[in-house]
Amino acid sequence: LTKPLAEKVYESHRKYIDVQYVLRGREVMYWAPLPLLTTVTMPFDSEKDAALYAVIPQGVPAQVVAGQLTIFFPEDGHSPSCAWGDPAEVLKVVVKVRV
Repeated sequence: LTKPLAEKVYESHRKYIDVQYVLRGREVMYWAPLPLLTTVTMPFDSEKDAALYAVIPQGVPAQVVAGQLTIFFPEDGHSPSCAWGDPAEVLKVVVKVRV
């Protein structure tokens, strides 16, 4: 279920590239370069390969619909599963590519 951006966080990964392919539904995925994400809400956890950051107003929205994908590299902060209008169910596949 998608959520408003205000209820979300940004995430980043060091070991993997995220390829997110939407099969059904639509969502907004926000992108920001890591240097702009200065408020860490969870330091990098190597077991989860993730760090979390507070939402920033400079994030760039990408409206993604069924049949489209996004690719997020380790230098990309991203906040997927954001609501495009009302919260809705989205079915997607996330592939982790080792770097």
